Amino acid sequence: MSRIRLRIHRAVRWGSFVATLGLLWASSAVAQTPPRPNIVFIMADDLGFGDVGILNQNARAAAGLPSFATPNIDSIALQGIRFNTFYSAPNCSPSRAMMLTGFHQGHTIIDRANLEQDIRGGKEDETWAQRLQEVGYATGAFGKWHVGGVNNTGSSIRSFDALPTQKGFETYYGPMFGNYRLAVHWESDGAGGVVRVPSPSDPTYTGPGSKVVYLDDLVAQQTVGFIRDKANGPAPFAAYVPFTAPHSPFDQAPPDHPYADAPWSQVHKNYAGMIWRLDQQVGQILAAIDDPNGDGDTSDSIANNTLVVFTSDNGPLLPGTSFGFHPEFFDSNSPFTGYKNHFWEGGTRVPFFVRWTGQIAPGQVDQESLMSFADVMPTLAQLAGAESPFGIDGRSFADKLVDGLEGDKNEVQLTIVNREYGGGNPGGWTLRIGDWKLVHRLNSTLITNPIPLLYNVRSDPAETTNLSFQKPQLVAALEAIAYAEGANREPLGLSVETPVVTETKNTYFTQYKSWNPAEGSTAFNDAGNWLGGTPFGLVGDPPAEGWNTGPADNWLASIAAIGPEQSISAAIAINTTVLALEVRGEAGGSADLVVEPGVTLNARNGVFASSGGVLRLQGGEINTVRDVVIRLGGVFSAHGTISGQQASVAHVPELAGLGIFTPHLKNAGRIEVRNDLSPSLPGHLTIDGDFTQFASGELMIDLGSGSAPPQPWVDVSDVARLGGRLSFVHADPASLMPGSGGLFHILHAADGIVGAFATIAGPTLAEGLGWELIYTPQDVYVNIAVGAGQQASNLHEWRLSYGTEGSGLIADFNSDGRVDGTDFLQWQRSFSESLGDGSPPAHSIPEPAAIALAFIAACTMKARFAMQRRSRN
Repeated sequence: MSRIRLRIHRAVRWGSFVATLGLLWASSAVAQTPPRPNIVFIMADDLGFGDVGILNQNARAAAGLPSFATPNIDSIALQGIRFNTFYSAPNCSPSRAMMLTGFHQGHTIIDRANLEQDIRGGKEDETWAQRLQEVGYATGAFGKWHVGGVNNTGSSIRSFDALPTQKGFETYYGPMFGNYRLAVHWESDGAGGVVRVPSPSDPTYTGPGSKVVYLDDLVAQQTVGFIRDKANGPAPFAAYVPFTAPHSPFDQAPPDHPYADAPWSQVHKNYAGMIWRLDQQVGQILAAIDDPNGDGDTSDSIANNTLVVFTSDNGPLLPGTSFGFHPEFFDSNSPFTGYKNHFWEGGTRVPFFVRWTGQIAPGQVDQESLMSFADVMPTLAQLAGAESPFGIDGRSFADKLVDGLEGDKNEVQLTIVNREYGGGNPGGWTLRIGDWKLVHRLNSTLITNPIPLLYNVRSDPAETTNLSFQKPQLVAALEAIAYAEGANREPLGLSVETPVVTETKNTYFTQYKSWNPAEGSTAFNDAGNWLGGTPFGLVGDPPAEGWNTGPADNWLASIAAIGPEQSISAAIAINTTVLALEVRGEAGGSADLVVEPGVTLNARNGVFASSGGVLRLQGGEINTVRDVVIRLGGVFSAHGTISGQQASVAHVPELAGLGIFTPHLKNAGRIEVRNDLSPSLPGHLTIDGDFTQFASGELMIDLGSGSAPPQPWVDVSDVARLGGRLSFVHADPASLMPGSGGLFHILHAADGIVGAFATIAGPTLAEGLGWELIYTPQDVYVNIAVGAGQQASNLHEWRLSYGTEGSGLIADFNSDGRVDGTDFLQWQRSFSESLGDGSPPAHSIPEPAAIALAFIAACTMKARFAMQRRSRN
C-alpha cells in the first residue's frame, strides 16, 4: 500500500521548533474568533473628535480652558482600544448607510441627508443586523434611524422595506429622525412594521418644544430595558443605539448639568450639558451590562461576552449655525480643520472606541490603521459567525480586536460631499491612501476651475500645506483610483432644497443584478439575461448609470440557483467588468460560471463562489483589488491567473511600498487546479498576491497523466498561509515510480509559506512506494518515496562529490548562494534522469540537509512575522 509522510525539517530540535512557530503563526493569522459576543453599538450625532475627554477635553481642563468631562465614554477607550484614524461620511444619513451596509459613499444609494432616499429592502443593502438575525441574534435599534422608511417630516411611512424592523431589527424605538421633544415617536408593532406612539409627558419641563421626556433619556431607557431582558438569555443580542445628541438645537436638553453656571454663553453651556447628559446615558448602558438585574451584585455581569462600541456619525456642527455656537470654543474638531458637511479631517475623523472585557487588552491606541464605517458590517458579521454580503467595500478588523493582527486593510478612504455648504465649502470628494489625501473640489458657484489639493495628513493633520504641484504623479494616480472607486461619476445640478446651490446628482451607486437568462442562453454580457437594479436615484432624475445596459462597474452580479431542481450556467466570453460577482446554489440548486480562455473578468470588489456554486477559470484571468473567496460548499476549478492592480501604483514612489491593490485568494471550500481545456496537460494557477486556505478548505491538484511540469501547480507571488486538506489525483498512479517525474512541485510562494496542510490524501501507488510531502520556506513538494537504504546511498554520494565533505566541485546547483537540501534535490533529479532505467533513487530531502533548511527557516522567521502587516485574512 502507498503511504504518506510529512517532512517539515524535523530532524533536529531547532528545526522542529521553527516549524512549530510557523504553524502557530498560521493558526493565529487565520484567526479563530472567541464565542459570539453580545454587541452594543453606540453612536453620537455631530460629536467632534475633540468633544471627548480622553481625546481633548481632559487636557483642556488641565490647562484651565473651557471644557467638559466624559468619564463614561472615556472608560470604553481606557478598557479597550481607540482608533485615531477612523472615518465617517461628512453627515448623518450616508454615515449610517455606510455603517449598516458596508459600502463606502462611492457605492451607497444614500449619499446625502434629508432627501427622498431610502435604504433598499430585502437582500439589497443588507445590514449587519439582518446577517446577525440569520445566525440567531436578538436585535434592537433605539434612536435616530435616518436612512429612509418615513417621509421627510417623519409623519408617515414612505417605504415599508426601509424601516428598521425590515432591515434586521426586531425591536425599534425612536423618532426615525427628528427633534428632542417630539410629541410622537415610532416603535415596532410586533408584525414587522412600526407604529406612531405618544411620547411620555414631562410636566416639569419648561423649555422650548413639547412637554415630553427628553428623547435621549427615552433611548437610554429603552436600551437598558432591552439589555436587561436579553442578558444571560439563550441567544446573543445586538443593540444599535444612535443617540441624537449633541445635534442642534441645543436648548431642549434638561438643565440639570454641572455647567449651568459656567461663565460661558448660554449656547455653549447647553452644548456642554448635552454632552454631559449623553455621557450619563452611556454610563447607564454600561451599568446595565455590568449588572443586568440592577441589584448591585455584578455576579450576573455580561461584560466578558459583550462588545461595546462608541463613535460619532461625523464632525461637529459648523460655526454660527445654531444660536451663536462655535465649535472652536471647546476645540471640538481638535486637532483638525473643518466641521460637519466638510471634506476636511474635522468633518470626517471621528472617535471610535471598542471594549470587550477579557478579549481586548485595555489601554490600546491605534494610530495607524485606516478604517471607516464601511468596516463595521464585516467586523460585526465575523464576530457573530455570519458571512458578509459579497462585494462590500468594508474589511473586517475583528482579528485586530481579538488577536492584534493586521488583518485585511481597507486601503482606500473615500469621502463625498455632494453639494455646496456654508463656511466656504464648495463640495467635492477626498481620497486617502496611506499618509496621502487628495481633495477634489466641485466646480461650483463658490469656486471655479478649482485645483486639486494634496496633503500628507500624517505630518500635516490640519491640512495646511498643499503639495499637489510638487507631486503631480501622485495626484494623477489618486484621481484615477478615486474614479474607479465611484467618485466624480455624477453630474452637477441645482439642489432640490435650495435651487441656487450646486450639487451632484445621485446616479451612480450599487446595482443589484440577478441572473435570469433567456431559454438556453449562457451569455453573461447579454443585458437581457439579467433582472433587478434601481432605475432612479433622486425622484425625477434620469435612469441611474449601469442599471439596465449590461455589466458595468457598479454591478453586484449574482448567479444563483434556487431549489434542488435548478441548475444554471453562464459563460463570460469577452472581457467584462463588474463591481463584484457571486455564483451560488440555494436549497440544493447548482450554479456554474465559466471564464473562457483569454478572457479577463474585472471585479474590483471581488469574486465569490458560495455553497452550490462552481467558478471555472479556464485559461482566463480574474482581476480584482480585493478577494477571490471560495466559501464553504463552493468550488473553484482553476487554470489561469488571479491578478491585481499593483502596477497602477508601482510607478508612484509614495504608493509603491504600501502593498495595495493586491488580490487575495481565500479558500474555505474546494479549489481544483486542473486544465479542463486539455485534461491530459497539467493545470496551473498563478496568484499575483496572497493565498490563504482555512481549516475547512481543500486544495486538489490534478497531477495529470504525465510527469511533473517545470513550474508549480500553484504559483503565489506573496504569502501562502496553509491549512485544511491537500489532495491530488493522477490519471495512472500505478505507472508512477521514483525518477519518472516523481517529484511534484505543488506550490511556490515567493514571500514564504506559513503553516502546513492539516491532512493529505493521494492515490494508491505501487507496492513499496508512498507519497512524501516536503516543505521548504517557499515551496511544497510531493515526492514518491522509496526505502531508506536507497536514500542513504544517494546521500553518501552527495556528500562525497558535492556536499560539505566533497571535492570542491560546484555544489550550489540552484545558484542561490548557499548549499542546502534544495541543491541536493536538483542534483538528485538530474542524477535520476541520467540513469534512464526507471529505477533511480527517491527525490527527497535527506535529514542532514534538513539541518541547513531549518537554519534558513529560522533566519526567515523575523521576516515572516513582519509579514503580519501585509496579512489579508
